[in-house]
Amino acid sequence: MQVTVNDVFTNPTPSELALALKEQELAYVVPANGIVDGCNYITPEMVPLLDFEQDHLETIMDLVDGGAENIEDIYPLSPLQEGIYFHYLMSTKNRQDVYITPTLLSFSSESKRAAFLEALSFVINRHDVLRTCILSKNLPHAVQVVLREAVLPVTPIVLQGKTSVVEELQAIVKSGHHYMDVSKGPLLQLHTAEDSKNYYLLLKQHHLIMDHVGLEIITKEVFAYLSGEAASLPAPSLYRNFIGHVLHTQSVSDSEAYFKARFESIESPTLPFGLQNVHGDGVNIVESTVTLPENLSAKIHSMSQELQVSPATIFHAAFGLVVG
Repeated sequence: MQVTVNDVFTNPTPSELALALKEQELAYVVPANGIVDGCNYITPEMVPLLDFEQDHLETIMDLVDGGAENIEDIYPLSPLQEGIYFHYLMSTKNRQDVYITPTLLSFSSESKRAAFLEALSFVINRHDVLRTCILSKNLPHAVQVVLREAVLPVTPIVLQGKTSVVEELQAIVKSGHHYMDVSKGPLLQLHTAEDSKNYYLLLKQHHLIMDHVGLEIITKEVFAYLSGEAASLPAPSLYRNFIGHVLHTQSVSDSEAYFKARFESIESPTLPFGLQNVHGDGVNIVESTVTLPENLSAKIHSMSQELQVSPATIFHAAFGLVVG
């Protein structure tokens, strides 16, 4: 269904928005995936979200472990994924990828850690995006390939032994020196370590397939599996449907013409603080957290209620004024 920004602000609750959309026809239906289970050769008509020739598909089949029989779907990257992949291409094993997020978990027994790993494998098998890898070698552009089976490797960490196990693991997390080959799925890495009391698991996930919302869903489903409630989980949404709608929107929206008309009178760059070039590589960023005074916080909340927007919207507007 088609929703405009104006619709959201005019109908700011789910119930109001539902009523506004009730009479709408479906604006677009994503074409079905033509790769069936057991397929051992993929042709262009099987991948309707992609515009590749047969030789490009053969390249993909050669690159994927297990070949065509292990490919469930193929489609382009979303615009946000393209930006993240650009940064991945600039990273190496010696130059970390800033979009890898590490999480350190601790378990009181080896059996509990093993149960968590079993639950995580269950969740990975449920969601197509968690079985996805990214390929671009010898291809017109990068694509994401959903694997039918993505084995989650678990490797022990070789520790230096100069500090306690947990201190050394925390140092690894904080170091920022993380890298993974995104052409091999899943885009998750698991490393184990132990001391006399705890069994640790270092989980690294790539932002190409995961964000905070995704991590919350995984956590919820892991707990459901461990609680014996896996059968009650709803059928997972397919990431291909999101990609299909993104591609459709791009095809019917002439964004380039809009922005050319919008900014045609601008002849020189409008640079925030006069910074024309990137400074640094995104590593060693310094963060500052500031708690606002109560009276200012109260004013912001009052303005938010008056304008019917979130405090975040006000902060974004203020930031825009500063950099503008």
